[in-house]
Amino acid sequence: MNHKLSRKGKLKSGAEIGLEDIEIISHRDGDRPHYVLDSDKWDEDIDLTGDGMHDFKHIVARHGHPAAGGDWPISPGTAMESVEEAFPETMGPADIKQVIEIAIEEGEVGGNSGELVYDGHKLDKYDISQIHVRRNSDSGIVQTAFASGENQ
Repeated sequence: MNHKLSRKGKLKSGAEIGLEDIEIISHRDGDRPHYVLDSDKWDEDIDLTGDGMHDFKHIVARHGHPAAGGDWPISPGTAMESVEEAFPETMGPADIKQVIEIAIEEGEVGGNSGELVYDGHKLDKYDISQIHVRRNSDSGIVQTAFASGENQ
């Protein structure tokens, strides 16, 4: 993972992603582990809210509800285009991480091999119908996650 990120110029010079930078490690049967990162080791040129960035901060800035409470790594909703694309206001950081894990572990491959979609009963308590997770299939790093469906 470090080799791929360093080679692509995503990490600061000499920086390496370590366990302290990993929010979630989740595994699908027969597949590589998947990682949700939360790090301050990105190169200054990296835009965490755009370009399919690989960090929990991207998920929070683009898809966290601005009125949601909790201990966030960045202000939720700061880069979203519309509150309609947000996770429900009732979902805090721990809830979002939980539904990401559900999608990784139990989701079906979506429109492309890098997407996982889960729409089962485990989402009922979160008041969403579907969770989409987009990941880099080479590195296993989650690039973004968002909710969709009638309840969202």
